[in-house]
Amino acid sequence: MFETTPHTDLLTMLEINHLRLEAINLYDRCLAEGNLVPLEKFIEQQLAYDPPQIQLLSDIANDLQQRLLTLKAYHFDIRQKIVVMFDEMYHIDVTDMMPADKLDVYHIIQPERVLMYVIEQGVRIEEDERMVVLEVLRASRETAGHLHSDILLTEKLHDMILDWIYALSVSSVRSGWQMFNWASKPDAKHIH
Repeated sequence: MFETTPHTDLLTMLEINHLRLEAINLYDRCLAEGNLVPLEKFIEQQLAYDPPQIQLLSDIANDLQQRLLTLKAYHFDIRQKIVVMFDEMYHIDVTDMMPADKLDVYHIIQPERVLMYVIEQGVRIEEDERMVVLEVLRASRETAGHLHSDILLTEKLHDMILDWIYALSVSSVRSGWQMFNWASKPDAKHIH
């Protein structure tokens, strides 16, 4: 039987780390291409191993969770910068137009409506300044749209991996339980 030594443990850790980095590179490719396929194929390859490396899948899920938190924080910051801009430049609160609890629709705000709301509140904005404000709002909306897509894609990948981890864990427990059950059954041919 192959014995586990500190050397083999180190090789396993290095291999897992290498595969984890490969997965993160594929995740970045997924974001760039806007589809799940590169990382999905990688995960399918890992699931084909017998036994699949649950630790690797867990590490990838943790990495995706961290990326998801970062994306969501950046998404919030994009909106917050606009709120602060209007507060500092025009002393007006625009949170009614873009509430923090509705970040998932921030990317579909209409810059013209936001500007009209500000003007309707009695704020005077010169025509050339209006154009700049509209461009800033459009850029913010565009960035938020990209972030929203990245968040959705990351959530799908993260959920897919968690589902596989759960399924593999349940399968592992069931097979272990079946072996335990089989080993603990008395032999019918053996008479006490």
